[in-house]
Amino acid sequence: MPEELTPRLSLPWLIAAQAQKHVTLNESLALLDALVACRVLSRTTAAQPADPAEGDLYLLPADPLGEAWSAYAEGDLLLFDFGAWRRLPPPDGLVVLIADEARLVVRHDGAWADLGGLLGEVQSLDRLGLGATADADNPLTARLNKALFTALPAADGGDGDLRLTLNKEAPADVGSILFQSGFSGRAELGLIGDDHLTLKVSPDGAAWTTALTLDRTTGAAAFTAGSDTAPSVAVGEAGTGFFRPSANVLGVSTGGAGRAQWQANRWTWNGLVHETVAGFANGFQIQGAAQGTSSVFNILWQANANGPVNALAKSRGAALNTHGLVQSGDDLGSLRWFGSDGADWQLAARIRAVVDGTAGAGDLPARLEFATTPDGASSPVERMRLNASGDLQMGGANTVIDASRHHRLRAYTVASLPSASPAAQLIYISDGSSNRRLAVSDGTDWRFPDGSVVS
Repeated sequence: MPEELTPRLSLPWLIAAQAQKHVTLNESLALLDALVACRVLSRTTAAQPADPAEGDLYLLPADPLGEAWSAYAEGDLLLFDFGAWRRLPPPDGLVVLIADEARLVVRHDGAWADLGGLLGEVQSLDRLGLGATADADNPLTARLNKALFTALPAADGGDGDLRLTLNKEAPADVGSILFQSGFSGRAELGLIGDDHLTLKVSPDGAAWTTALTLDRTTGAAAFTAGSDTAPSVAVGEAGTGFFRPSANVLGVSTGGAGRAQWQANRWTWNGLVHETVAGFANGFQIQGAAQGTSSVFNILWQANANGPVNALAKSRGAALNTHGLVQSGDDLGSLRWFGSDGADWQLAARIRAVVDGTAGAGDLPARLEFATTPDGASSPVERMRLNASGDLQMGGANTVIDASRHHRLRAYTVASLPSASPAAQLIYISDGSSNRRLAVSDGTDWRFPDGSVVS
């Protein structure tokens, strides 16, 4: 009768004037022995054991087998005592240890559930291991193949966002994610010893290289120096990309070989050492071990009369992108040819543009000067000039063909005649006993056209 049993564990009450009260008391103690600190041997054993021990307790699976077990259903709690099997009525809230699984289950709403599934909140745990044993060094340990973090949708009371926060105490501390292979470090990403985002890599877990750092203030990305064979920023393939061969120098490599360097306002192509020629630390330099690799071609593909342009420009402005009026005699740019004398570079020839008068707004007179270096000398001498008026001059400002295409001879006085050697020179005599006229050298003397010696 229900009134003769306790409401939760169904233990029999001792009734007043009841005979053999010890029997009722022993029954209650037997039930308490099974239900308090409840432990079942298994919840997966389907066949009734042939030789159970007194006090064996099982949680039946689906379709149990055996003379006694087949009469019961999945989820029944069966106790073997006093030589027989009987069902224990499990109350809601009963926690049972499954011995062969080392798991806890709980009776809830008339069914069994894993205890973890009913824990709505767990606070202040010292250690937690998922599929593994957590220890003091790793108080949270998970041994699994997949993990999923998903945002709580707005429809379920969330906002749809998902953030994983790693917080460290001070800038000098570390807040990072460490990636390992065979429990040996291979990569680390995070705030490693400062507050900049850093990515480090390692071949063996002992030696580490900082591959990338993002500045927390500017967002600027800093890469490792790399090399020509392993550039820090590879493009398309290994050995092709950008690297830093030395301080404040940007290098470019292709196919594992350094091809160019950009440093302090100068660019070197096909050479990793910028060559200074005759004191010029020029801004752009092409080097090569073959004619093709040291040559420059400007090719214009266009269906009109235009051609490619190489432009040289000068301003007297004291800063970049500022204009300052050029002055007469200013060098506007030059082409120079050098040759090695076995020890250094020597200037052999030069063509340059020079301001040839007073410049002004929309007015820039200029001349071209052509110079070559004489045998036995180390600097070029001006040989020919095309001035702003269109005159062709030789040896400086000596016009030989003027802008009207008239030939002009060099004029001399009798007292200032140059050497008559070599023969066949032609000059103009501006004074003398035979009036002003032409003179020709014969190798020894200057003679007028009639053969007489200039005097």
